[in-house]
Amino acid sequence: MNFDVTHPWRFVRDLAAEWMGPLTPLDGYPDADLAGIRMPDALRRAYRLLGRRDDLTSNQDQLVPPSKLAPEADGRLVFRRENQACTAWAVADVEHPDPPVEFLVGAEWRPFLTSTSLACAEMVLSETLLGWDDHFDNRWVDRAAIGAVDRVFTRVPFPEYPMWAVPNGPPVRWYSGDDCLLRCDAEEWLWVIARSPAALDAVYAAVPGEWELRTRR
Repeated sequence: MNFDVTHPWRFVRDLAAEWMGPLTPLDGYPDADLAGIRMPDALRRAYRLLGRRDDLTSNQDQLVPPSKLAPEADGRLVFRRENQACTAWAVADVEHPDPPVEFLVGAEWRPFLTSTSLACAEMVLSETLLGWDDHFDNRWVDRAAIGAVDRVFTRVPFPEYPMWAVPNGPPVRWYSGDDCLLRCDAEEWLWVIARSPAALDAVYAAVPGEWELRTRR
């Protein structure tokens, strides 16, 4: 999977087309729904492009709908929330065209990704991964499993970023292979989606061990 940090919207379009279905003009919010809301240009573009595609924005965590977008007391604009309210993602500078995004750890805001467009690309990656409803699995990983992933699969050249549940741990890393996409969270947990049973079996063969769902299939 090719990723160019200078073209995150192209990446979003390509990822959607490959995994969840191509974007269409009806997938975004119309300008009338966004009128009067102060937000960065990049965030407005995301809402216009795919804001109504729940399969790309809200399978696990939730993109805040425009009707509920309002600045916090400190001026931050929270645009995404974890599904059990354990964290949130926000921009502090709504006047910047593509500002950094922060995430909430307890009562503290910490750096997440260096631009809103990258954070929106990460949202689509993660919601695709967690919304795929066939040929998927996950497992705890040890050093041997991490080594196998590094040897066999290709790192998606997406910037590393903190895992909100383990904010002081190793970063999140993405990988791809033949008809599969993997995410390693803080060197603790591995997720995989695949386009076919054969592709998932190839992941099992490459990373042997106790997968959560394999014994139930």
